[in-house]
Amino acid sequence: MDATTQSVEEIEAALDQVIDQTVLHMTPMLMQSWCTEVARGIQNVDVIATRYGFPTTQAMLDTIAGNEPLRKRIKAERAAWNSDDNLATRLRTQYGLILQESAPENARPLFDPSTSPAQRTDLLRTIANVAGVYGAERLGTPGFTGGEAGPRWSIQMVFQNAGKVEEITLKPNPPPEIESEDDGPS
Repeated sequence: MDATTQSVEEIEAALDQVIDQTVLHMTPMLMQSWCTEVARGIQNVDVIATRYGFPTTQAMLDTIAGNEPLRKRIKAERAAWNSDDNLATRLRTQYGLILQESAPENARPLFDPSTSPAQRTDLLRTIANVAGVYGAERLGTPGFTGGEAGPRWSIQMVFQNAGKVEEITLKPNPPPEIESEDDGPS
């Protein structure tokens, strides 16, 4: 039987099976991501439905409407997302998405032959900082090769009579573990 001769009921039953399979076969992590995206409402629901394998946006919405625990989970996530306590995370996420969408346009000068090497270095430094790449503030510094992440202090000592500069870089030790009175010997 082809699609033109199927009854509405048969099509609905087939669609319900696809919807059930989509939700049932999501891993817990994928289910969490889906609920989070729906709750936040940042992306268009059509994009979310396609991303998570629903045949249509309406199929995704019907899945949510027909599942009380899922609806409660999404509502709880939405409340937490919109809370005042979550403002910093909400802004970071929203502006991060704006940066992500503008990245191709912002990187275009890197590939423009008329961009000077100094401008490219500045742009790479800015992009690396936005991306959170450690040491980006030192890119372009002679002798910088990256290294372990973590706080560092540099001390430069100038020996006037010797005519040279010595640099010492210190990395702090991890803080000592402090035992509580309950953890100590009895």
